[in-house]
Amino acid sequence: MRTFLLVLFVSTLFIAIGFSQEKIDVIYLNNGDVRKGTIIENVPNDFIKIETNDGSIYTIKYSEIKKMSKETKAVRTYSEVPQVGLMARNRDIGITAAYWLAGEVTVGGSYADKEGGLLLRAFYDEYIMPKLGVGFFVNFSPVTYEGSGVDITMIEFGGAIKPRFPLADGKAVLKIGLNIGYRMESSDFERLDKVDALGINLSVEVQFKTESSIAPFAEIGFLSQPVGGNEYYDIQSPPIIYLGGGVAF
Repeated sequence: MRTFLLVLFVSTLFIAIGFSQEKIDVIYLNNGDVRKGTIIENVPNDFIKIETNDGSIYTIKYSEIKKMSKETKAVRTYSEVPQVGLMARNRDIGITAAYWLAGEVTVGGSYADKEGGLLLRAFYDEYIMPKLGVGFFVNFSPVTYEGSGVDITMIEFGGAIKPRFPLADGKAVLKIGLNIGYRMESSDFERLDKVDALGINLSVEVQFKTESSIAPFAEIGFLSQPVGGNEYYDIQSPPIIYLGGGVAF
């Protein structure tokens, strides 16, 4: 199981996003000129109207055309697209302090109640497109099962995909994250020690612009564990909500 979870984690962390591409019309004239853009009107054997990238419109007679073709043009990269406010940030390094609510966990076919407690998160997001980031995260939480007296330490690290949407003309942004991680749990109680698991989590952040480079944010999300366990038990948990806030640099 550990090998499978590590492979899944690495695959998620190194997701590559290819650049979108678009086709443009190219008209070669008999006099050597070239017009590139979008054909907006075409009257066969009479004339063609083409709108070039600078907004100019040319009417060209068929008798003036040497040949026509289409050309692939890469969409502008992030650095070429002007952004406003928080949308101008091309990376985030963030820290979250949250309260992870209580929830029911399945341990070896039986049910145990996880008590509510502290959850700390750290993340790095790189924006490869204005509205799409990829990154990685680390989660830490001391976990206690109600009435057991057993202390468990949960550490998780993994990769994230985060679409981002502007609010109030860039004075705030909404970030929605799908976070997939490799989760490890350790305990002084042998039967709950050395647990390896898959974490599938959701995070929703609302960042707020300030006069400095620091952006405070509110965050809500959930952590789930669909697959996991050790040599003694299979351990799973449904989505359990957390509420918190933090700062991004």
